[in-house]
Amino acid sequence: MKLSFIALNSQYIHSCLSLQSLAELAKPYGQVSLLEASVNQEYRSLLATIEPADIYFFSAYIWNRRVLLDLLADLRQLYPQAKLLVGGPEAQGAPDDFLEWCDGVFLGEGETPLIDYLSGRMPPSLHRKNHPGIIHREECLDFAYPFDWVDPTRIVYYESQRGCPYHCSYCMSAEVDRLVDAPLDKVKRDLDRLVDLGARLIKLTDRSFNAKSERCLALIKYFGSFSQDVTFHVELSPYGLNRDQIEAMRRLPKGRLQVEVGFQASQGRVLQAIDRPSYSKRVLELLEELMALPMHRHIDLIAGLPGMGLTEVAETFDYLFSLSPDDLQVGFLKVLPGSPLGRQAKRLGLISSASPPYEILQTPSLSFTELNLIRRIAQLAGWFHPGDFPATFDYLAITRPFDFYRRLIDDDEIGDRSLEDRL
Repeated sequence: MKLSFIALNSQYIHSCLSLQSLAELAKPYGQVSLLEASVNQEYRSLLATIEPADIYFFSAYIWNRRVLLDLLADLRQLYPQAKLLVGGPEAQGAPDDFLEWCDGVFLGEGETPLIDYLSGRMPPSLHRKNHPGIIHREECLDFAYPFDWVDPTRIVYYESQRGCPYHCSYCMSAEVDRLVDAPLDKVKRDLDRLVDLGARLIKLTDRSFNAKSERCLALIKYFGSFSQDVTFHVELSPYGLNRDQIEAMRRLPKGRLQVEVGFQASQGRVLQAIDRPSYSKRVLELLEELMALPMHRHIDLIAGLPGMGLTEVAETFDYLFSLSPDDLQVGFLKVLPGSPLGRQAKRLGLISSASPPYEILQTPSLSFTELNLIRRIAQLAGWFHPGDFPATFDYLAITRPFDFYRRLIDDDEIGDRSLEDRL
């Protein structure tokens, strides 16, 4: 039996850990192949690289939905006897959208359901026409890592923890009240082998790497033990920070760690509107210490959250700018189907795109025009920021950076030339 796993990544440099892991589990059940493709490939050449198989497996995300639906439709006609099965967060949010072309959608996590399916047992999580599925959650994370599929020239992903202790209403994990850890000794063995295989950038997919402080500390110290030139990328929650973590990160070799912090908004009422705690003075003090460490620091805010107007966006932007991050990302709210916020969108007056990535278009607090202004400011801040022009920004002594960038893009001030031409 030929089993074909097809990953549709957003860029060539990315890889798909979920399908790599499932392909590894499928090896005892047939002849397994894994294709790591990109949605940026020319469609006909992409279709031509897919060889005949008995069962095809896909993982659906907001960046590949359109290409995936086209592939499913064409593969259904090219190989009508083949089974087409889909999983992933985008399929979980709206599974019936995929059933026109595929035979089933795995809801939730896929390891045990895949083994059941390939063993001849119909898993309860497989959503089919007239047979609604039930979301599956794994009880442990002790599955073998897919080393055979690792390409060290791409970003290598690793999952040491699954789930999230927080319940942000815009997230598909908001209603998953659990945190499952892979055994720590297994994590260390796996990371050892990945580094030996040549991986030089390893991104941990853990949503809140520091949710469990002792475990976080153990891994940070372990990162420092490598003699090879390797970088680990982790996502930290401001709420979980403490001084021990910061001191452990301070002792790491230069370039060993990159951190990403999802800050989202400064205002307590905005955070509460998305079921997220307000930031205490202590949390902000620790965040400022973290952002002063000599390593790559990425921090982001989300424009378009309920109750967030232009003033709130500016306040959050100015505060994060003052922390001098290497990357300040202004993201825009994605109203995901199936998320708590997606179900509340109409009541809250949130207008978003009907197609992926379901980005916010207008809210009661932000007009479409204001959101476009924020987008232009974010673009300009990416081109022209203190990390690239430290002397210029020191000289300018900017105290209100949001307004500074806003003035730069004011048509009355920049004249007839485009912003790109002026830069």
